[in-house]
Amino acid sequence: MQVDAAEICFIATHPAAGEHFGDFALRMKGDGLPYQFLATEMGYTNATKNPITVTNLNSLFNGRKLIDLTDSELAELASAVVKSCRHAKRILVDGCSPFSVKVLETMHEMAPEVKRIMAYYDNPETAYIPGYSENFAKIAKLANVLVFSLSTQPQQRVMSTATAPLEMEGKELIGLGYYRKQAVENFIRLRTHPEVVKEKRYTLFRALHREDRGEKLVVFFGGANETYIFKAFPAFLDRTLGPMAGKADWSNTIFILQQHGRAKTEYKNGDHLKLEEWCKRHPQITFVTSMLPYDDAVVIADVALYHQTGASLQFLLAGMNGMQVGDRFEDTPVRLGYFPSIGPDESELFVKRLSDPKREAAALGPIEQSIGIRADWYNRFRDMVLK
Repeated sequence: MQVDAAEICFIATHPAAGEHFGDFALRMKGDGLPYQFLATEMGYTNATKNPITVTNLNSLFNGRKLIDLTDSELAELASAVVKSCRHAKRILVDGCSPFSVKVLETMHEMAPEVKRIMAYYDNPETAYIPGYSENFAKIAKLANVLVFSLSTQPQQRVMSTATAPLEMEGKELIGLGYYRKQAVENFIRLRTHPEVVKEKRYTLFRALHREDRGEKLVVFFGGANETYIFKAFPAFLDRTLGPMAGKADWSNTIFILQQHGRAKTEYKNGDHLKLEEWCKRHPQITFVTSMLPYDDAVVIADVALYHQTGASLQFLLAGMNGMQVGDRFEDTPVRLGYFPSIGPDESELFVKRLSDPKREAAALGPIEQSIGIRADWYNRFRDMVLK
């Protein structure tokens, strides 16, 4: 899986990094620039949506996931990665993955000659994100270049914990201006196509063995960290929605939990199990776990609920009605005043905001400029690679 004289080696585990790196590699391929791409799990799945060459690291252990590998097997895999990519001129690692820490630690031991080690920050938010922020801080310590997806992020206060900013002194900082606008544009197209929405709703209601009576579909887009699983989602159920079970008419509303993939595996379906138990005590409210793909859930959602997710900017740009629930998090839609932030005990306000008039897709230009989305992102990436 070694590529001689690769300008860059991409290493991705998580979905967003796989998606972003896949777009980068596709553009490099079009320019005839040699690259190497090593990926696992959803990083591999998302990267290979593009017609590019990607090595599936899971195949080295018969398809087993990283979470199922022993410490010695993880060390063996990290060594294999370093041996493969040590001849690349620069390395760009997934900034969210704990496996990136193991790879870079191994690289410093086995291949100290690799001087340009870059950590990639794929999240559009710089506020503290449980799990993500801590992981990136560990990876950043082992890298000498920090690459941010948005061009304004290097000038912002990037948090490593709830109270401490990321230590960036002595690091080269690069902001690309990259954002997957094609996904937003596709969602706008699908959400404004009545026949598409009707088809997706039909799939949902058929699976629920219900007739579609035009109910409002409120989709909670779940997370995959301890704060969400053990605090935020239970608080929403027990303190925000639960107290209103007998105080409002819910006959024309269906709540849907759209689980994060890692919530099902790493957190053993914790949010779904909590919801099942809660539903037994609140029969007045229909709240089901989605069986739909994420994209379909975005298409049919009349309202998008979330605690903390990098997708909130996508919801905003796609013209969705959104609400952040739980303790306030200064993400872009909340900070710019587009989405309300509803505290755990603001039950009545939550019900009131469910009736907000439907939003239209926001004017993209001003938002893009303010958060650092640039049309020339690839030129900036290419300059970084060839530097």
